[in-house]
Amino acid sequence: MLIVRRPKPSTFNRDLILTALNDNVCAYNEEIPAPDQKPLPKRYAMASNTIPMDGRKLFAQGENISQADRDTGFQLGVTFEPDGDRVVITVTPSNILTLRLIDDLDHHMGNVRFRLQVGSQQFLGTTNDQGILEQRIPPDTGTAKLFLEDKTVHHQEPGTGNVVEEIWSIDLQIKPLEPVDKTAGAKARLNNLGFFAGMQVDDNFDPQTERALQRFQTLYERIATGELDTPTQHMLREKYGS
Repeated sequence: MLIVRRPKPSTFNRDLILTALNDNVCAYNEEIPAPDQKPLPKRYAMASNTIPMDGRKLFAQGENISQADRDTGFQLGVTFEPDGDRVVITVTPSNILTLRLIDDLDHHMGNVRFRLQVGSQQFLGTTNDQGILEQRIPPDTGTAKLFLEDKTVHHQEPGTGNVVEEIWSIDLQIKPLEPVDKTAGAKARLNNLGFFAGMQVDDNFDPQTERALQRFQTLYERIATGELDTPTQHMLREKYGS
């Protein structure tokens, strides 16, 4: 995340210019941009009097993998002197984990705080209004553990019978996605979006897969055929982000 602060003195009224050092990086207004959202221009002007008092938040994203350490980044200057402060970045490979969380009543778990444990790393965030969790993770991640900070469960300790309260958690197995036009790829996306298509994510198109597609099609106002047709593939790709 980049935070651009309002310049001083307060009477300064020139534009600030944020410039990408090369084509390896770009910047967005949102941390997880929508599939059709375009990045900010490589040379982006900001009127100084529009920058909030606590700073303007922008989000950097890699476009190309770095060939050397700290070989890209951004510089911030002003109209008459664009070469000002710099931040340098190394772009490394990453993946985006996407899940939709639903409760026992089939309601979206929106605006829920989560903690994702990936090896020794922890990622904190909040689901969106539709209960979707999106988090960048290292490219070689195979397992993770998800904790929901606002949800607790109770269980009895063996032997003592004491009731213990714990933060809700679940172990995740993370695998690469098959293409959306393959049954396995569609099932994985449906499961992660909260439309249960079966425990086995394979190319077996069974009644559970058909019902999941029907629920997905109904939610997004399409005819509930239960078929993995081209319009449904496009909608799955759009809603999932890939």
